[in-house]
Amino acid sequence: MRGRRGRGVEGAKAEARRGADEGGRLPGQLALMENAAPEVIEKIIDAPPPAWVAGLRVALYRKDWEAVARLALATTAACSAQDDRGNLPLHRALRENATPQAVLKIADAYPEACAAADEAGRLPLQLALMENAPPEVIEKIIDAHPPACVAGLRVAIYRKDWEAVERFALATTAAG
Repeated sequence: MRGRRGRGVEGAKAEARRGADEGGRLPGQLALMENAAPEVIEKIIDAPPPAWVAGLRVALYRKDWEAVARLALATTAACSAQDDRGNLPLHRALRENATPQAVLKIADAYPEACAAADEAGRLPLQLALMENAPPEVIEKIIDAHPPACVAGLRVAIYRKDWEAVERFALATTAAG
């Protein structure tokens, strides 16, 4: 199967072995930028880590949550890679209101991200509450990092976000 630019699976494998193109773009970036077929992207995921780390970054930048969730771009290596500001993919996905499936995929691939603060010192639970994430996302973060409960509740109370306090209470009750 071929993507928009006509790159087949074999072409994607060869490009992944070579690394970046003349513009410095890695195969994962090119595949997502050119809306390559899922089979091409799946082959790139089997390539060395830089190809799919860049692919996850592009998918997050483009807010292509389906690519993150469906194509298994959320690998441990990709989800643990910080951007130039020290943020993890989980931080960006939460700030950008990613689909619950995409956020859960990232959290499953790298649960340690649930305990990592972003560039502003906010934990993922705080971001989830600030962005009105659904209960299953909040529950997942709490399960992965229970001490975040205290910080998350403080943020909700400080903001006088009583809906967030209620969602937080429901999620902690379900998680406990």
